Amino acid sequence: MNAEAVQVLKVPAKRTLLQRRTLRRKLLQSLQSSHRQLFIDFSDRESLDADDLELVLECAEAAAGHDIEFTIISGSAPNRVVLEVARIASVVPVFQSFEEASLRFRPSKTTQALQAESRRGTQ
Repeated sequence: MNAEAVQVLKVPAKRTLLQRRTLRRKLLQSLQSSHRQLFIDFSDRESLDADDLELVLECAEAAAGHDIEFTIISGSAPNRVVLEVARIASVVPVFQSFEEASLRFRPSKTTQALQAESRRGTQ
């Protein structure tokens, strides 16, 4: 998997209503793009709210109609627990970090692509 096939979208720690709408639009556009692997990164979020969960469910539903692997980086154990309690983890793979997620994938190219995308801070 090359860097073009991987996209990482970071969810900012705090968001205005406009930023939420922009993020939702970017996520849904990413699901229509040529990316084969989409990561939504909550590592900057101290906690997840109902809007975050709704966004994840909307993206999971959209990804199901495309040939895209949709993965969540929770960023913390409490965020991961929220995703598990909400049963989202039973539908979408959830990892606490990019390092943990990279263990799931075969070639180290994926790890390098994830790290490159994470460093770019794609939003």
